[in-house]
Amino acid sequence: MIENYNYRNYFNLPEIDINISEKDKSHREKYRRLYIRLIDRCLSMSEDELSGYNEKHHILPKCLNGKNNKENIVIMPIRYHIMAPLILMEIYPNNAKICCAALFMIYGNFPNSYGLRGESIRKNFSTRTISNTIQKAKLFLKGENHPNYGKGHKMNSNTKEKIRKSLIGREVSLETREKLRKANLGKKASEKTRRKMSESRKGKKLGPFSEEARKKRLEVARSEERRRKISLSKLGSKNPNYGKHLSEETKKKLSESNLKRRDEISNLVKDLWESGHYDDSNIHKKGSENSHAKKIVGPDGTIYGCLLDAVEASGIPSTTLRQWMKGLTKNNHGWKYLNPLDAMTRKERKEDELNKNKNLKTQVNLTN
Repeated sequence: MIENYNYRNYFNLPEIDINISEKDKSHREKYRRLYIRLIDRCLSMSEDELSGYNEKHHILPKCLNGKNNKENIVIMPIRYHIMAPLILMEIYPNNAKICCAALFMIYGNFPNSYGLRGESIRKNFSTRTISNTIQKAKLFLKGENHPNYGKGHKMNSNTKEKIRKSLIGREVSLETREKLRKANLGKKASEKTRRKMSESRKGKKLGPFSEEARKKRLEVARSEERRRKISLSKLGSKNPNYGKHLSEETKKKLSESNLKRRDEISNLVKDLWESGHYDDSNIHKKGSENSHAKKIVGPDGTIYGCLLDAVEASGIPSTTLRQWMKGLTKNNHGWKYLNPLDAMTRKERKEDELNKNKNLKTQVNLTN
């Protein structure tokens, strides 16, 4: 058993610092003996005791000049493997790598032991033990003691390339997406971040609004390959109406509604034509050339013929400009519609018209 060994030299563990108080020294010696008993316990375990989930542990840690050979590796049950770095941290509290190992053992993501580690911590370790370990490790790893102190946050090109390759083809689960959404819900970017985002977009012509992008979209939409793909995606059982049979009554109703709508449109066009109010000059006109385009006033007083002209001149996305002008943000930054009614939604316009009609009726009733 372990009593036959001199525990100070067992496993070549480094000596404890002599320039400490007697109280600290006895505390570290106590945990050194505990660590040796833990290793001896694991070395003497039977196959039945190691029948569950186990992990490998370096008896003498590599940060204490331990080697990566069979003699320096012991098989441990998961609860003992979590315990080992916590004990080592009590013996060598000034070793940054042991502190990092203890934190990683508590927080780390181990794919092979997913769920088991958290369950083992909850069952075998008190909340006080875990919180004290985390607090001690974090206090020591501040400033110059942190392994990455002075290295900055810049990564070299090789590291970036490794990270890029590791993320290729990675799929984020719906559960993770929901967690991210909830975590970012209600968060507002600081003024500094907003200013940086704004400056990064200024002077840039946004792709979706350029003439080249429009032509490209049209080419893609009209290509034979795209049409063939759409056709194949709706063939047979892929069609949403596959296997469905409309009753004669439903078919009759659809036919009648289509005929009624066609007649209404033709009658409306006929009435406009006969009255001389039918104007087809706007049909093929786009942007500011269209008479129905909403004119916009910029912060410097410049009047733009339409939203597209304002976007191309300022480089601000159309969605952002709409939000500003419709009063959906605290500040419109000087942008507004030339006609205030354009800032209202259809629902708001209808409500406004109804209110005006009510006011007129009340005025008429009062005069009568």
